[in-house]
Parts: sequence; C-alpha cells; structure tokens
Amino acid sequence: MNYDIYLNNELQTPKAIAKIFKSIQNTKVLKARAGFLFKSSINDCEFHIGLRPVLIEGERSHHYDIVLDFEDEYIFSGFFNVDGTLGILFTPPGKKEEISTEYKDKLRNTYKATAAVLIKNGFSKKMKLDWISQKIMEEIGIFDPIPSDLSGFNPQ
Repeated sequence: MNYDIYLNNELQTPKAIAKIFKSIQNTKVLKARAGFLFKSSINDCEFHIGLRPVLIEGERSHHYDIVLDFEDEYIFSGFFNVDGTLGILFTPPGKKEEISTEYKDKLRNTYKATAAVLIKNGFSKKMKLDWISQKIMEEIGIFDPIPSDLSGFNPQ
C-alpha cells in the first residue's frame, strides 16, 4: 500500500522523506544526536511519524515530547540507535494473557506496514531490530518466527 507520509505532522514528498530517512541513517548524524526517538501510527492511507534527536543541546529528549496528529492504541514508540539497530515498541492494552487475537492481528499488520514504509523510503531490509523489540514480540506472541531485521516482517 502507498501511504502519504507525515513527518512531525507535515505532509512530505517522497523525495523529502527519502532524504530525511537517509540522513538519520548516517553514522555521524546518529552519533552527534545520540540516535533518534520516534513515534509512528497509521491512519488509513496515512503514515504518521514524529522524529526527535535523543540529545538536543545536551538535553535528553523523551517520547512524550513527540505529538502526532493521529495517535491510537496501536502507536509505536521507538528509536534509531547509534549502533544502527532499530527499536519498535508499543504499550500493550493489558496483561499479555488478556491481549485479544484481534489486537495482535492489527499490531502485526501495523508492524508490517511500518517496515514496508521504512524499506520503501531508503532503510535496508537488513536493518537489525534491537533485542528489546524482539523480546516483546516473543512474549506477546505476535510473530513466529520473531523478526531479527526489517525483512522478517514480510512487508508488503
């Protein structure tokens, strides 16, 4: 599916988003900013992502500093780490035993769509997921096998 991409609540052209995504993968940029925090959500054919450097003028940023125009119960909070790994986290709606199949299916689809958007716009399919993201997916039982990189989501 093709998504309109909103970065920090502004609609982006494909060329602009590819340039921005390329810059945040640059090792020098990642190290200078101590990585990047993000929040993302999907609303029909809109992909919303908010980006913020981990460090701004020596001060630590937080996910709650990122506000998207569209946020729902499937919103992701994550990070592009200095080591080149990607963290994609979410807040479960309750204890893992109480999470419905419907919620898991929607979350799985959101992971796949997120991976597809990132790959389509310049991220490598081989971008590794951090161990925390993998552990959460394993504990909740969203994927089998657990993806170790973006290609593991079988994005479409």
